[in-house]
Amino acid sequence: MTTKIERAPSLTTTSRVQPTAPSQAAAPVEVDARPSSPSTAFSGEGPRRDLNPAGGHVTRSADPEALWGDAGPRRGRGAMMAEFKRLPPAERAAKLEALKAQREALKGEIQERVGELDRRWRYARLKTRTASMRDLQAKRPELSPEAAAKLDAALKAAEQAEAKVNALAEKAKAFTPESKKDPVQAAARKALASELRKAREAHSQAVAAATAIIDEAGLKVDRLANAEQLIDKNAPPPGSGKSLWDKVVSFFDLGWAIATFTSMVKWVTEEQERLHEQRVEQDKADREIDYQLRKQRERDREKADDSARLSRAEQLKALLA
Repeated sequence: MTTKIERAPSLTTTSRVQPTAPSQAAAPVEVDARPSSPSTAFSGEGPRRDLNPAGGHVTRSADPEALWGDAGPRRGRGAMMAEFKRLPPAERAAKLEALKAQREALKGEIQERVGELDRRWRYARLKTRTASMRDLQAKRPELSPEAAAKLDAALKAAEQAEAKVNALAEKAKAFTPESKKDPVQAAARKALASELRKAREAHSQAVAAATAIIDEAGLKVDRLANAEQLIDKNAPPPGSGKSLWDKVVSFFDLGWAIATFTSMVKWVTEEQERLHEQRVEQDKADREIDYQLRKQRERDREKADDSARLSRAEQLKALLA
């Protein structure tokens, strides 16, 4: 299933989500990009889960301002406009088609990258995902108050479960290999292992819930773009033009250009048609005026001839008087 990325940008609110470089993260986090193997009783991490069922809308808030803020990268919209205006009218339609093709190609690249990062997300450590979503939350993504409250609750549950897992893992270090031979200690090991499994399950469920809340709000691209540097050590840096953030910014810039230039071409066409209609109407009016003047001249000549004939008849009548 391909991932839908087009949307109508919000006209009421724009989020201030900006990418976080690894050095800007709240705390160093390790990323395990390998598929998980069966965990032991005293492992600090539980089994990986598929946190993102396929399907659904990808992004709702990832317009350029939402992604980068006012200082974000731009392709120079003024320059793009000036360049388009300089094109001969006959070449503007071809330019628009080229921009549309470029946008479609970029859309495919974004969808491919989103799929790749989502796979990496599933294998990233739970604490890495939790930290990344906390970082995204701090940037005030476009969430309803209800969704924001649910996300905060899910992240708190994930953090509490993580703390419990860590505490239980510390307790597990007290057991020695020889403790397996002691029935009392063996029972204690078994009870602790059961607690660890439950804590890991609670952690996994809380992270899955937080992920679902973000994705259901249409912020999947925001989630993955914000975590790109954490879950992919080879990810291109923001500002390079190749990161997911950059691609989404370019996608919306191209959308702006297509919409703006289409409106411009439409306006020019309509203005040309209006001017043509004006010229046609003016020509029609000029012909009507010429016709009326010609008719008036003909009437004037006929009147002058009638007057001349009348004057001649009166003169002859006077001679005979």
